Amino acid sequence: SVVQVFLNTIFSIAGGIGFLYVIYSSFLLVTARGDVEKLTYAKRQLSAAIIGVLIALGAVFLVNMLASNVLRIPGFS
Repeated sequence: SVVQVFLNTIFSIAGGIGFLYVIYSSFLLVTARGDVEKLTYAKRQLSAAIIGVLIALGAVFLVNMLASNVLRIPGFS
């Protein structure tokens, strides 16, 4: 259905952006070179990126579970 395709597209984009953010913050962590401020910033960014990816994955699971099992929306499996 159109709704499922739309949601899959949105969640795919969110997951891709989150993954790129994890890579970027990992790069910041590696290139901090022992600078305490840069290390702290990079660690906070990496934590935020991982939390964002986990939230996106949880949203995908929740929407699919609610749509297929609870609400029984046609087109969701």
